[in-house]
Amino acid sequence: MSHLLSERTPKCVYPYFDEIVSWMHHTNSFIKWDAIRILANLCAVDVDQKFMMIYDDYFSLLHDQKMITAATVIGNAWKIIEAWPALEREVTCKLLEVPNITYFDKGEPSPECNCIACGHLLDCFDRYFDQSKLQPQILSFATNQLTSSRKAVVKKAERFIKNHSAGV
Repeated sequence: MSHLLSERTPKCVYPYFDEIVSWMHHTNSFIKWDAIRILANLCAVDVDQKFMMIYDDYFSLLHDQKMITAATVIGNAWKIIEAWPALEREVTCKLLEVPNITYFDKGEPSPECNCIACGHLLDCFDRYFDQSKLQPQILSFATNQLTSSRKAVVKKAERFIKNHSAGV
């Protein structure tokens, strides 16, 4: 099942929610990543509040050793906040833990992977910053990214601060 189908017509995919949940810890990373995307897309039509039953498990994937798994959660977190605005503060707090998480590349801790995850985090925060209750904390995170070893992350942080610091 494609995450694109769940993006375009989530109501058609929603009946398969429980099956898709079982993919979250699949040994095939591509299936796992699709599950993460699909479940976030389904939040928009989750009339039975099924996502709340898997909320902790879903966000525990931020601590997966593979940065791409965490980045997939990060990149889709804004969809969950859009569907469930009351979760914004709690989700943002979980996301703000990312700079302190160790990701691995080829079995070794990778600060570079953490930098990449932080870049994805800036993109995510950009999607809902204006509605956030934690704007000062998000801006502090963005300011910390100005010293990232990745130039692309520094540029994202500069743009983020430029676009969002005026109102805070």
